[in-house]
Amino acid sequence: MDALKKRVLLFCVSFAIPIIFFRIAIYFLCSGNGCEFVQSVTGLTVHHFHFGFILLLIGLLLLIFYPKEDRVLIPLGLGVGTIADQFIPSLFLETERAHELALYSQSYVATFILMGIVVALAFGIYYLRKKFT
Repeated sequence: MDALKKRVLLFCVSFAIPIIFFRIAIYFLCSGNGCEFVQSVTGLTVHHFHFGFILLLIGLLLLIFYPKEDRVLIPLGLGVGTIADQFIPSLFLETERAHELALYSQSYVATFILMGIVVALAFGIYYLRKKFT
């Protein structure tokens, strides 16, 4: 198998795994309100979209520093697959737009903190990698 075909297959399998996993898990485990554990503990509404974003971010950082490494495609595929599984259903969620905009306006500080963490992480990895190579 040529290298490009191997990379495409690795990404596609990694992409499909979370979609299949979450569909099966939700079908069998989350009847009614059975999947509210994270929200009951933290008070936050955490969906697997959020975990997909974290995996995608990890994969992108790895891609920056290890562009020729095939294993980088695994967190990228898992992240995109996890996000994709929730993409279509999220288009049909019923929400109040005024409430969404109010929450958006209240999250500026947290968003900039997240941005700072991502930038610091990227540069931290850069300097650590440069120091030890």
